[in-house]
Amino acid sequence: MGILVLVVLVGLVGRVDTFDVKQGRAVLIPCEQNDTVVFNGIAQPVVLYQDRSYGLVAVSMFTQPAIYKITISQRMAYLRVRKAVFEVSYPGINYVEVADANKSKFKIALLAESVQQLWGSFVWPLLDSTLYPVSSGFGRLRKYLNRPKGVPHLGIDWEALRCTPVVTAANGVVLWANDSPLLYEGPTIVIAHGGEVYTYYLHLAEAIVKTGDYVFRGQTIGFSGGVGANSTGDHLDFRVKVGRVFVDPPDFIKLFR
Repeated sequence: MGILVLVVLVGLVGRVDTFDVKQGRAVLIPCEQNDTVVFNGIAQPVVLYQDRSYGLVAVSMFTQPAIYKITISQRMAYLRVRKAVFEVSYPGINYVEVADANKSKFKIALLAESVQQLWGSFVWPLLDSTLYPVSSGFGRLRKYLNRPKGVPHLGIDWEALRCTPVVTAANGVVLWANDSPLLYEGPTIVIAHGGEVYTYYLHLAEAIVKTGDYVFRGQTIGFSGGVGANSTGDHLDFRVKVGRVFVDPPDFIKLFR
């Protein structure tokens, strides 16, 4: 009886769209420019891509696989979150965290963003990323002796040699550019692209842009290094954040290429 009622209700309301996404990824939900798209009680950014409006829904790597409801103004859709497989490593040491005096300034700087969407597509932050092996993928869990549940990696590490040019993935405004090097991340650049999309470039040898600069997709903004207390060698750590959620960078770039 319950199934029959559900079938009748779906028939009366019309087809309800279902979208699929893996943990730690973003998905585009078609909508109108003035729609409000809500997932897990949080309004998601609405962006323009190829002359269409979409809700850009970011799913955390910690979101449990299940079917979730999305509201699009007065309409409803479903989002099926599938399980993603993340690498696991065992460093064999304790995780040591020391207070970083510059971290509070860093967090305040990121709150200043009020940029409208400036991007239409994204490129890789290295001119030819295929030349550089990936040493740590997105979501990789480092299970330290005192952190058995693991510390997740929020970006992707490429083994780029020191002083390899790093370019911005899309047009944007620089929110943070080596104003004060961070203890663990070293010299860092953060760019706001609008639509609540941000890119992070960590462990740099040098940043050649400054806070407040407007940058263009593909513009050189710095040089890779291996600087920072938790760096184990020359590399670029690249991260993408949508709203409050870090997502898989390669998957995100492929979504908007």
